[in-house]
Amino acid sequence: MSAGEKLDNAKKENTELKKDNRIKDDAIKSLNQQNKELKTQLQGYQEELAKTRKWAYDILHFNREDSEELDVTNEEDWEKFQSKMLELTEKMKEDSLKNDKKERLNIIKSAFTKKYKKFEETDLSFLATGQYLLEAHKDDSMDFSPVLIAFSKCVEGVLADYLKRGYVIPEDERPMLGNSLKYIKNRENSLLLDLTQSQYGSLVKQLDEFIKYRNMAAHKEGISLEDLLKAKDIIFNSLDSFNKKYLLDFIHFKF
Repeated sequence: MSAGEKLDNAKKENTELKKDNRIKDDAIKSLNQQNKELKTQLQGYQEELAKTRKWAYDILHFNREDSEELDVTNEEDWEKFQSKMLELTEKMKEDSLKNDKKERLNIIKSAFTKKYKKFEETDLSFLATGQYLLEAHKDDSMDFSPVLIAFSKCVEGVLADYLKRGYVIPEDERPMLGNSLKYIKNRENSLLLDLTQSQYGSLVKQLDEFIKYRNMAAHKEGISLEDLLKAKDIIFNSLDSFNKKYLLDFIHFKF
């Protein structure tokens, strides 16, 4: 092999080596970028986990302030508990919105507003908050009591308005959910509310079942995701489609 050929071969080898080094450099840069992105994601997950644990601690701490279980039949006790849960619900929403654009919450609110045109905005806001937090935390291991209380607060408001429309209660009265059920169980009131016997039986059964899950939120065991979904399936199923077999859909139909 001539000196010229050797030189050409050396140049080719050098070119291939540079090319190989560039490929390796690009691969290293890509891996470094992926590693950076994974660290950022991991940090986000750790922050979310810390928040979830804080919510769980707050709920647990509140439930254990007394050694005795909360008397859910006592309106004053329940109102105190519900107010505390709604504070946690609002905190959960604020924390979730810091890491997630408001588009999803607004989409949910808009869907409920279109579906339930006759309901008050305040009640729909509770419903939308509950649905938003359910979607945001369905993969988390936590106590879902604040989410269920948001749903319950919506049902409470809607039911009170339903009773007012039937002239069962005066305009200035705002009964809590348990007392609204007592009004409905009065058969004379069922006539004022224009309920058939079948509708009356179905409504009472649904409210009894929903309140059973709601009351579980006041117990130390709290609310699991499974319990939350069962309670939700009593009051509504879809953001847009309408089905009178669900509690909120039926009440909206009767408004």
